[in-house]
Formats: sequence, C-alpha cells, structure tokens
Amino acid sequence: MGGQEGNRGYVYQSVVSVLESLQNSDWDMVKMECETQNDKVDIALQASGKVVKAIQVKSSINLFKAKDIAKWLQDLMSDIDSLVYELCLLGQCDETANVLAESIRKFQTNTGRDQKAEKSLQPFPEIEKALQCHSIVIKILPFDPDHLEVLVRDSILAFMYKRKKQFNLNVDREQLNNITRALIGQFQWITTRNEYIERKDFEKRMELLISSLIVKSQKKEVRIGVRSFEPNTKKLFEKTNMTLDLLETFNGKQLKADKDWRRDIYAPLIRFVEDTFDDSAQYLLFLETHYTIAFTLGRLLRPKSGINAAVLQKTGCGGSVIWSVNDYDEGSTDWKIEYEDDSQTAIDFVLELNVSYNIHRDVVEFINKNSMKVKKYMKCSINESASLSAIRNGCHASRLADKLRNEVVSATDIRSGRILHIFISAPNALVFFLGRVSEYWGKIQIYEFDLESRTYIPTIKFPIEEVTL
Repeated sequence: MGGQEGNRGYVYQSVVSVLESLQNSDWDMVKMECETQNDKVDIALQASGKVVKAIQVKSSINLFKAKDIAKWLQDLMSDIDSLVYELCLLGQCDETANVLAESIRKFQTNTGRDQKAEKSLQPFPEIEKALQCHSIVIKILPFDPDHLEVLVRDSILAFMYKRKKQFNLNVDREQLNNITRALIGQFQWITTRNEYIERKDFEKRMELLISSLIVKSQKKEVRIGVRSFEPNTKKLFEKTNMTLDLLETFNGKQLKADKDWRRDIYAPLIRFVEDTFDDSAQYLLFLETHYTIAFTLGRLLRPKSGINAAVLQKTGCGGSVIWSVNDYDEGSTDWKIEYEDDSQTAIDFVLELNVSYNIHRDVVEFINKNSMKVKKYMKCSINESASLSAIRNGCHASRLADKLRNEVVSATDIRSGRILHIFISAPNALVFFLGRVSEYWGKIQIYEFDLESRTYIPTIKFPIEEVTL
C-alpha cells in the first residue's frame, strides 16, 4: 500500500469512527485500531464491558467483489467476539458483491428471501452459518471525501439539535465544515493513543469543539426565484431579490416548439447562477419550476460550490415552509427500493421516484413503448403509498438525497458509460438536493411528464455539452 493510500485509509477509518459514535446510542466506550490476535478489528464499540459492534473498514477505487467481502467477514468474526459484525465498504461493489450484501440484509431481516438470495450465499457456507447466530451488517459508503464530510456534518447537526438549548443553531455551512474537519482530525489523533474513549468524554469533546468554532453568522439572506410555470404566483415572487423568469419559454408546462432545453433553459440558468450566486450570502430559493430545472439548479450549486441555500417548499395544505439542511429531523431516512434486473444484453438504468404520486404505471408504459433496454430498474418510494407529506423538512430531504446517492452508486457502474434515466414525482426541494449529489451518477437523462400527450419527454442530458452563454 502506497503512502497516499495508507493516509486515505486512516482518514476514512476516522470518518467511520465519527459516524458510528454520533449515530449510535448503544455504546459507552469506543476504540480504534484494536489490538486483537489478527489485527482485523478497526473499530470496536463496547457496552457494559462487552463488545457490541466490531467493525472493519475497507476503501478502494476498484470494485469490491463478493469473495473479498466473504473473506473479510470471516477474518473479522474469527478475531473477536461481538454482538454485531460490520464490514464498512467505501467505494463501489460489483454485481456479485451487491447481490451478496442484499442477500445478507434479507437473511437478517427475514424479508424477501428468494432463490437469488439463497444462491448467492451458497458459495460461502461459513457466512450462511454465521447468519444463524450473529448480526452481520454490510455498510456501503461513498469513496468521495467531500460526500463523507456531508454525512459527518449532518450527524453533527443532529447532535447539536438534541442540545439546542446549549448551542446557537444559526450556524452556516462554513462553520459546520470547520467543526466536521476538526472532529475527524481529533479522531485521527486519538487513533495513535491506542485507548478506549468513554462516551461522556466524547460528548464533552464535542461540546467544547462546537462551542469554540461557532460564531454568529453575519451572512445576509438573499431571496432568489426561478419560475417556469404558475403565472398566478406573481405576488410570491415580488418577495424575491431577483428572479429568473422562464415563463415565456413555455406554453403552460410544455416547452414551446421552437425552444430547446439545452439552449433556452440550461444556458440562461447557468448564466444566472454565475451572475447571481457567491459564498458571501445565505440564499432562499423560490422554485415554481419544472423538475428538470430544480435538478439542474441543484447540480450547478453542488456542495463543492460553497453556496449555502435553502428552499421555500409548498405544503400540501396550500402554504409554504423553508426547507434547509440545518433543519432537525430524527425520523427514518430509509428508502423503500425495489430492484428489477434484466439480462446481460440490456443496457441502461432507470431510477423511478414515487414520492408525491405513484408514477410507476406511466413510466413502465413509456419504457415499453420506446423499447428501452433496461439492465437495472430502481423503483423508489418512502412510504407504502406516495404522499404529498412524505417528506418532513429540509434535513429529511437532504438526508434522503444523500442516501439515494449512495444506493444509486452501489447499484450502478457509472464507469460503464451506461445512462441513468430519471423519472420523478417529488417535492422540488428534494429534486434540488438530488441535483446537488448527481455528479456522482455518471450519464443522466431527465424526463418530464407531458400532460397533453400523457407520456414522458426527455429534457436535459448530463454531463451537458458546452453551450454558448
């Protein structure tokens, strides 16, 4: 292992340690780089003198394979007694690894065990036997360090909100990033000391760190509007400081016949972003616009841009509420995802989001009508049935976007050059947050539903070719 790889491995191990410490409550001591007979335990969480979770962390730019996962799990389980064994993978899995990880999940939860799951476990009888008496977790996280910072930052926000009487919660993204990096750095230093950290000491460190790095934000709020339909929202947009008005480009919700999504939508949008946004302000976005435009705006204002933006989201009862990543939410962020795999001759991937309304029937009809060859179909929902109130707030939306980002990366191979076709029914705030993490998804084709023809139409394809501004 080279020096850069080794350093990255230790940093990623520290990130996982921070996430485990912040997200779990069933521990009273944590230790990194545990001294065991075979040195296979990277992180150990203890409660009442017993190891409750043993974790091994692996990171790689190459695809993880099922045989490697099985070997690492066996090595971990033979090296220490624990209630839970977790293999944390930072990177992408190949098809065999994805199937094995999903099969282990199905076995553990006793949900959806099928012939495919049983078959994937057959080459690894030791794992199948261990599943009878142990809890085994395969966690897949992104290899990208910027996105890992986002996951830690969100966990720190949750920690702060649980102590909201103690902290000033008017904290901007730059301050949160400073806290995030300082905490990861502290864990790297702790790793060298080869000792357990008690939970009360960890929480005290957190409180001191946050208190020392938070200063009251001096950034002004700037209200930005983007509008491509709903002309009756004139009064709402009078409250904005500036607005990109694309109403004249559409007839209702349909793009005019002489207009082009790339030339007449993307070009003005990127010009507007470059002329309007910088890191000196906090932005509130008024989005009365198509999914494609909300998604594109999020993509242009991705986390690396340093832009801090919240979204004014319509509610199901006719009002509006500000959705920010700084909102607090303790609820579940899990998607319900149903996968359909086709033959090896199929080509592309489909991502279907049934959040506000169920669009599955229309999407399947469009795919069949256009004879699309789909290798993997991801049907996503949050609850058992689609609902306008499925998402609670901005933090929930942001965490859902992060979670889906990881699911898509794990389920698809972006290096293959295949296209991810995205069909959406969701609040624009969620679509905006999805756009922010979409650069990791490779080639993307967005679709809008045309009410007149009752079918889908392709809009913008990413990465987009250069346009004249």
